[in-house]
Amino acid sequence: MKVTQLEGRASPWQLDGYWNGKRIRKYFKTKAEAERELRMLKRERTEAGPVADRLTPAERLEFAEMRDLLKTEANATIRDAVTFFLEHKRKVRNESTISELVERFVALQEEKDLDPKYQRQIETTLARFAAFDGIGMRPASMISEGDVKRWIDAQPVGAATKGAYVRVLRQFFAFGLKKGAVGISPMDDMETPKAAEREIEVLTVEQAERLIRTATQMEAYQPLVPFVVVCLFAGLRPVKEAGKMRLQDLNLDEGTAVVNAGSAKTRERRVVDLSENAVELLRLGIPHLVALWEDASHEVRREEM
Repeated sequence: MKVTQLEGRASPWQLDGYWNGKRIRKYFKTKAEAERELRMLKRERTEAGPVADRLTPAERLEFAEMRDLLKTEANATIRDAVTFFLEHKRKVRNESTISELVERFVALQEEKDLDPKYQRQIETTLARFAAFDGIGMRPASMISEGDVKRWIDAQPVGAATKGAYVRVLRQFFAFGLKKGAVGISPMDDMETPKAAEREIEVLTVEQAERLIRTATQMEAYQPLVPFVVVCLFAGLRPVKEAGKMRLQDLNLDEGTAVVNAGSAKTRERRVVDLSENAVELLRLGIPHLVALWEDASHEVRREEM
C-alpha cells in the first residue's frame, strides 16, 4: 500500500493498495492523515501476524462476536471453547444425527416390551424434540443443554409433563453416550422441573356430607364411594395413597386400612384405623365397585371374542 498525491481534489492524498485480499482506496486532506492510516494498518498487520492475513473481514467480525459472547456467557476465551469442543468430539465414535439416534433408541425400547402408554410417551417426546428448530438433522454430539432447555421452555405444558420430557431425554442421551454418538450428555446438569405444591384443601362438614350423599345416592357415582370414604375418614392422599389402594388393603372386620410403603409419604407401611361409619359406608360402596370391575372385564372378553 502507498500514499500518493492527486491534483484537483478536495482530499488530494490517496491511500491505495490491497489489504486482506481486497483493494482499499481512501482519500485524506493531508499527507499526515494518510500516512497515519497507513502506519495503523501496518501495525495491525504486525501485531496480528500472518494468521490475520488469512481472515476475511466477515471472519474477523465473527471472531470478535464469539469472543465477546464467550466472555459474557461463560467468562471463557476462544481457546477454552475450542479445547472443550475438541475434547468433546474425541469421545464421539459413531456420529449420528438426532433423528437417526431416535430411531435406534425407539427400536431398542420396543424390544423391552414396555407398557404401551409409556412407549407412546417416549416416541411422542422424541419426535417433538427432533422436529423442533431442525434439531433432528443436527449431529447428536452437537446438541447442547441450551438446545434442550429452549425446547422444554417452548412446550405449552405444565411442570409435571416437562419433568417427564426431561426424564425421557436423560435416558435418550445416556443411550447416545453409550453408543458413542454423544461425547458429553447435555442432560448432565439439567434439573427436572417440579410441579408447584398445591395448598391442601379442607372440606367443611357440610361439603363432606353433600359429597357422600351424592356418591351413595347417584348410581353412576356409587363405585366411587370407597375412594371418597378413605380420603375423608382415613385422611389418605387422593392420588398417591387412596388411588393406589387395593381391596385387600381394607379389613372391614377389624376396621383398618393398610397403606403400603410404596404409596406412603414416609415410605413406611402403616395401618390406619377406620371409624364405624366409615366401615358401614365401605360395606355399601365396595359391592358397586366390584360390580363395575366385573362389567368391565366382561366387556373386554366380549371384544376379544
